Amino acid sequence: MKYSDQQKRENKPTLINLHPQSNWLCMLITIALVGIVGLLDYITGPEIAFSLIYLIPVTIGAWLIGKNFGLVISILSAAVWMTAEFTSGRLYSHVAIHYWNTATRLGFFTVVTLLLGRLKTALNTEQALARIDYLTGVMNSRSFYELVVTELERCKRYKRPFAVAYIDVDDFKNINDQFGHPTGDVALRTVAGVIRKNLRSVDVIARLGGDEFAILFPETSEKAAAKAIQKVKDAIKNEVNLKEWPITLSIGILTCKTCPPNVEQMMVIVDSLMYSVKRHGKNGVRHSTYNAKKP
Repeated sequence: MKYSDQQKRENKPTLINLHPQSNWLCMLITIALVGIVGLLDYITGPEIAFSLIYLIPVTIGAWLIGKNFGLVISILSAAVWMTAEFTSGRLYSHVAIHYWNTATRLGFFTVVTLLLGRLKTALNTEQALARIDYLTGVMNSRSFYELVVTELERCKRYKRPFAVAYIDVDDFKNINDQFGHPTGDVALRTVAGVIRKNLRSVDVIARLGGDEFAILFPETSEKAAAKAIQKVKDAIKNEVNLKEWPITLSIGILTCKTCPPNVEQMMVIVDSLMYSVKRHGKNGVRHSTYNAKKP
């Protein structure tokens, strides 16, 4: 499954995905663990089995770094295990048994690595789908509100402005009635795609539900937000004219020079701006600035 740049930006470091800067440290720790387990295997001799202990670095490497690194650790673990057996004096009836056992262990480690890789891929896919609107491929409302909370915290800390736009597709019901619901779905995907294409890489679009979208413009002034929205409106107009869809947009924009008390209050303000456009004929933009003075 391929993800957009917007979706990739929101893959935060977790136990499933480490921060890239942590990868090298984790690699070194994993390799060191293989060495430690091999040393203990050698010291304790052939009487104590270490087969499951070798799975610890294999699992860490496969899960936290990735399948390819897990395979490397699998090979390394099997080689260290064989070396520990040779040097500890363990004897078999034929020398080929050493190599057979090593190949068997390597196969076991490889199977574990591949299973962990598939499990991690499935979990990553589920994690991404939980943040994406199934119809348009942009973020859903939950993800958007999480990002806005983060932006509010950044605004409080660094005193940098940001803007939020609330977009409603005017008379969208007419699209469904005139062309059918499948065309309506295509129209929503088209609107979302055109908007995303005409934003900066740091901007975020989300579908809040139905025919309503929102855009977060981090570190954006009033003038820059107004310019960006006009670019979006012009691009949508050109696209829908080509397809002969009766689509226009009612948009409210709130530029926050200071931080609103919470996300809910901020969204109420920008939502009311959008509905003000609706009440005054639709197909327009209303811009306001939040700049609360400290008492």
